[in-house]
Amino acid sequence: MMRMHGFERPVLVGEYNGPTLFEFPEVEALLQQILADVFAQGDTVAFSTAELTAQAARETPERRAMKALYARMPELPPQLRMFMAGCPRELEEKRHRINCRQVVTRNLLALSAGVTRTACWNLAPEVPHYADPLNMMGLLFGKLTLMDYTDADLRLRHPSAETFRLLTRQLADATSVTRVEVDAQPDLFAFEVRCHGRDSLLVLWKQGDTFSGETDPPVTVEWSWTSPAVHAVDVFGARHPVEHRDGAVRIAISSTPTFISASQLT
Repeated sequence: MMRMHGFERPVLVGEYNGPTLFEFPEVEALLQQILADVFAQGDTVAFSTAELTAQAARETPERRAMKALYARMPELPPQLRMFMAGCPRELEEKRHRINCRQVVTRNLLALSAGVTRTACWNLAPEVPHYADPLNMMGLLFGKLTLMDYTDADLRLRHPSAETFRLLTRQLADATSVTRVEVDAQPDLFAFEVRCHGRDSLLVLWKQGDTFSGETDPPVTVEWSWTSPAVHAVDVFGARHPVEHRDGAVRIAISSTPTFISASQLT
């Protein structure tokens, strides 16, 4: 659009973290229905100071709605429960894994489209140790923080923070990020990252359902490789097995992005 109007400016992406509820239309519809049932009860509109004071002392429709939602928590679909405070540990860990994947995938998609700067929102809670599960913003975005407080110090790293650190190390000297289409494997996402002063980077993952795709069987990818060495690590920092022979690498790829380079990856 900028080019159409004869000028171009750098694009900064300031909010890209995920997952969010908006990625699950069926869950969003259920949430809207639960909240609408409560909000439909309505509150009277207050205009005088006395009326406003009295209304402030009552429980707001938002908090009543959130109470109704939490009262139904055991019967809600897991795609919704993983965003709620006090969800089962396995759902909390699954949401963390999705978060780690999306920190990487969203950055690479943006950078390959021409974006030159990204900023991951958000770093940490603005108020140490504040928690309010009946706040709707907490349900929508509360678990996107990269870090949290230990006592008075901001030093607790969530899994997404470790993935973010891994990603920034791999992209620190990047000069370009290019998406490579593979006709024979349309579900494959492949990105070549050119780096200044060090070996280039290849990042691969395959399309999968945001919530359940991690259980899909991997696909084998073969990629031309001229360097005598090859190293691979996934977004969780785990070493990934890769076969190297006859001028190519063969690697099993899942919905979890994998970094591949001739240099040691840390």
